[in-house]
Amino acid sequence: MLHFEGDEFIQFQKCRILVHDLDQELAIITEHLDVVQRIIDTFFEQKDEFIQHEIMKRKDDNDEFYGNIENWRDHIDDDSEWWAHDVFNTKYKKKYPQILYGGFVLSVFSVIERNLLNICEILKLTLTIGPKGCENIGRGIYRAKDLLRKSGNYDINPKHWKELVQISRLRNHIIHNGYQYTLHNSEEIDTDFLRFSFSLQSSAINDDLLCYLEDHGITTDFGEIVPHINYLSDLIKFARDFLLKICIDVKIYYPGHS
Repeated sequence: MLHFEGDEFIQFQKCRILVHDLDQELAIITEHLDVVQRIIDTFFEQKDEFIQHEIMKRKDDNDEFYGNIENWRDHIDDDSEWWAHDVFNTKYKKKYPQILYGGFVLSVFSVIERNLLNICEILKLTLTIGPKGCENIGRGIYRAKDLLRKSGNYDINPKHWKELVQISRLRNHIIHNGYQYTLHNSEEIDTDFLRFSFSLQSSAINDDLLCYLEDHGITTDFGEIVPHINYLSDLIKFARDFLLKICIDVKIYYPGHS
């Protein structure tokens, strides 16, 4: 049985609490994801009802708009059915899942960044910079990485770090630019891509992030980020595995010890 005393015991207890809270928080996020998925499934189950409602609404709107034109129905095509399907495809099939799922990307990254910094705090990692020092330890995950490497003599797994950097870039893009994007080498993009993706709401992404989006199947040919349930499940698993590995590697957490 493992035995701890003094500061080592306090440190271990703090990390035990961290891992417990991490498990609890990710479990809650997973439960919320299940709820959101059921809501989205309900949208599709009620598609026919929604379509009929939108058709009638569109017909009423047309009656009101063209009401002062005699026999207007003889001259203007009834677009109510097309309109209803377009609203459903835009709002329920794309935008609602996009926004709801996108929020989980932000939440999970927040959990990773906060706990990564908490691990550094538990380890009491610090960096001293001289009066003429030019070191830039950055913020967030970049600060945690430097603290672990320079003060804790621990290097984050390169594969995990590469993944985390792309998650960070995805999170930043969603926060600052939404779900549309363009490419840096836009002159090489075909006209359809330009027509659909280049708007005031689009912002450029680099090739590495684009590869990440494509590898995880969360992008479209028209420059849109579309997170889905499988990606988010993998993201939650990555968060737990990534943080737990660090806790075990730096020997501040021992699975099975209570």
